[in-house]
Amino acid sequence: MLNIISNIMKKTKEHLIVYLNGKFISKSAAKISPDDRGFTLGDGVFDTLRTYHGKLFSFDRHAARLFQGLSETKISIPFDKSELRIILENLVCKNTENDAVVRITITRGIGKGGYKFDSATAPTVYAVTRAVPNIASLRRKGVTLSNSVIPRPLPFINVVKTISLGAMALARIFSNTYEVVMKDYEGKISECSASTLYLIKNGKVKMPFRKKILPSITCSILCELIKIEESDIAEKHLLNADALFISSTSTGPIPVSLYEGRKFQTQHPILKKIYSLYDERIESECNQKSKL
Repeated sequence: MLNIISNIMKKTKEHLIVYLNGKFISKSAAKISPDDRGFTLGDGVFDTLRTYHGKLFSFDRHAARLFQGLSETKISIPFDKSELRIILENLVCKNTENDAVVRITITRGIGKGGYKFDSATAPTVYAVTRAVPNIASLRRKGVTLSNSVIPRPLPFINVVKTISLGAMALARIFSNTYEVVMKDYEGKISECSASTLYLIKNGKVKMPFRKKILPSITCSILCELIKIEESDIAEKHLLNADALFISSTSTGPIPVSLYEGRKFQTQHPILKKIYSLYDERIESECNQKSKL
């Protein structure tokens, strides 16, 4: 049985189609130069999107954030937002995945060593899909959080969704939980390594100040659906909360079951309301009911 599963996974990986510099090719055939500045310097940006029933959810917001990041980092690409949509929709279609996580990575391209760069060099554009997490299970069971021993990097990542995420990766390496809570250099709660953090207390939903964290598409949607107060948040506020939850593009809002040894309920009434409103937004935009 294990051999059968292994062969299926191997076959799936071999047949996965990716987009690389203007072409749709098998992932196994994709080649990126070892001199690419994304590899040598972490010089690039990325964005992650979700599809529901084959349709890109909240594409315009994701595209706006991506192109803002490209503008901030002075990376030029040979297509506009409408062409980007066509590329990603074709990628999803070629992989016959109705519900998928889609990541697009854009680097400054091949360098010649050091920091100087020839502006005539073309950027590297790579997009790939992956399977969606089991959202129903995550909502039911919740996830675990712990405090990061690594502080959150300086404010550059508040503006740009950079691929240079060594601090986030290291924070996760030092942890054995699903996510880690990161603090800024003032010691205040910021966000998790790859998601936004919220608490529920006395019927109110609170989160750290949005201006101090990376602009989150999912968070912006939740702020439209429910009232969320922004404030300075300390560890004691998290530990004394009635419930905690996090959100990201890949998962949407999901509950926290354990944080620093304290258990939390995963079926809080406000959380259930949030799930319902979020799913309704997906249904409205993607025209078909989300099967979460």
